[in-house]
Amino acid sequence: MIMKVAVVHDRFCNRGGGERVAIEIAKTLKADAIYTARWEPERCFEDLEKFNVIEINRIPSLALRKCALIRMLDAWKFSELEELADYDLVWTSGIWAVFANKQNPMNVWYYHGTNRPIYDLHERYSSHFNHIARLGFKAWANIWKRIEKKAVTYVREIVVNSYNVKNRVLKIYNRNSSVIYPPVDIKKFHHAESEGYWLSVQRIVPEKRVDLQIEIFRKLPNERLIIVGKSEYETWYEKKIAEMVKNTNNVEWLGSVDEKTFIDLYAHAKGIIQTSADEAFGLVPIEAFASGKPVLAVNEGGFKETVKPFAGKLINPPYLENFVKAIKEFDESAYDPRIIQKWARSFSVERFRKQIKEFSKKVIGSRFS
Repeated sequence: MIMKVAVVHDRFCNRGGGERVAIEIAKTLKADAIYTARWEPERCFEDLEKFNVIEINRIPSLALRKCALIRMLDAWKFSELEELADYDLVWTSGIWAVFANKQNPMNVWYYHGTNRPIYDLHERYSSHFNHIARLGFKAWANIWKRIEKKAVTYVREIVVNSYNVKNRVLKIYNRNSSVIYPPVDIKKFHHAESEGYWLSVQRIVPEKRVDLQIEIFRKLPNERLIIVGKSEYETWYEKKIAEMVKNTNNVEWLGSVDEKTFIDLYAHAKGIIQTSADEAFGLVPIEAFASGKPVLAVNEGGFKETVKPFAGKLINPPYLENFVKAIKEFDESAYDPRIIQKWARSFSVERFRKQIKEFSKKVIGSRFS
């Protein structure tokens, strides 16, 4: 009997790590369908077009798509996906798709990281509201925590993307989980001679601390930084970054770029900068390593698992001063691209596919085919 598999992911509106993981799971298990709240083909990976993608909450209005309440509607729509009961195995991916697990007990939840506005970054998000709105936000967060934790009781198995996130799962949900590092198609990256610039790649959202990167390079007028990435929709933070870049001569923000440009930017960089606050895992360092390039990253989160001394440096606080110092002292010749690329192979697509198949077999046993 052929196994029938569904993959459920929050939204496909970015070329991000979570989207890559969901697509790779679907490829590995030859998924019959991918369910998602919203799919914007022009903003996501072309590979998705090869699958039977089912949207469950398409909102035409841009204003409504940006509303946080719509994400809660996504969660409700996922929880009502009764057709998932017809599948032998369901993999869910993301903090909203988890609500779909109640429809089929043969499920695995790939947990990329916490719902940060209600957990570890709650105070940071609250600071952007006035007093009344802050009280409302806090009340909503407390209520949503209870709703989310109830949804997690329907989860059979939890897979996480790092030991950093494994610890979060234990702390928040009192659940054990298994680590399967996300995949990187390391074969498509290559090393080339440095053109002397630094590169940073990430979504343009507050927790990535892109503003810190710009402040660092304002103190390094002889260095050059290229920033790649956008947020899901235009935000106050994007506007802030645009204004900062406008007033900084040695920083260039490219937004989203095509894949060839993306790969070439890695290949010709001097090194890669990462400043995300307690990043769950972080695929960017692995892409850098596949390109034979070292990474300077904050000494937080998943970076502590991947940025080894032979492949870069972890920077301690105070970040502004210590990044400036590290960049001034940086010596490209101290890093061997071949050794760095060898380390990248630990995170290959082939390794990921093998582990996903093995874990799926563990869940459904003899029905796995």
